[in-house]
Amino acid sequence: MIVGRRFGRNGKNVSEYWGRLEYRVNGRTNIEITSHALSINPNIGPTESGLGDTALSVKRVVAFSPRYRTLASAGVELTLPTGSDRRGLGNGSFVFEPNLRAGVDWKQFVVQVAGALAFPARTSDINSEWKLDVAIGRYFFPDPRLQITPMIELNTTTRISGPSYGETKSAILPQVRVKWLVWALGVGVQAPITRARDFEVRPLFDLVYEYAF
Repeated sequence: MIVGRRFGRNGKNVSEYWGRLEYRVNGRTNIEITSHALSINPNIGPTESGLGDTALSVKRVVAFSPRYRTLASAGVELTLPTGSDRRGLGNGSFVFEPNLRAGVDWKQFVVQVAGALAFPARTSDINSEWKLDVAIGRYFFPDPRLQITPMIELNTTTRISGPSYGETKSAILPQVRVKWLVWALGVGVQAPITRARDFEVRPLFDLVYEYAF
C-alpha cells in the first residue's frame, strides 16, 4: 500500500492526496487500485475539495533480464469518473488506457520509458491521446538506508482525435528524488517546451509513504 501527497501551482494551488493498494497475483502480475482526493484553490473563485477519479489497473512483466538489469511490462488501466467534472475534480468520463513500460539500470544510471494510449468513453469534448514519458537519472547511496536520485524527465502528450487532433504538448521536468527506508520525497520544476501548453512553469513536490502488510 502506498499513500502520498503532491503539491503543484499553476495560477491556482492544487493539493492531491492519493492511496494505492497493490496486490501481486504472482511473480509477474500486479493489480492496483488508486484513489485520489483533490483540493483546488484558484486565485479567483472558491476552493473546491473532494474525491477525484479512481483508477483500476493490471500490469504484467513481459520481459526481464537480471544479467542486463532490464525490465519491460504491459498493462491496462481503467479510470472511473468518481470525481466531479463540474467542480474540476475529474474529467467526467471513463478512460481506457493500455500502456507499455520499460527500464534499464546500468552502473547506477537508470532510463525509464512509459507509453500509453488514452481512450475516453465520451469523445465529444475529450480527446483521445498518446502519452510518452522518458526519464534519465543516476542514483547514489550516501547511506545504506538513503537513496538520492537526480533525474530529468520529458513528458509529451499528442491528441489523436477530437477538435485538438494533432496537437502536441511537451514539458521537461528536472527533479531530485530522495528515499529513506519507506519514505520518499520528490522535488522538481516542470516547464513546457512547446507552444501548445496548459501552464507556464510550475514547481512540483510529492511525499510518499510505503506501507507493507
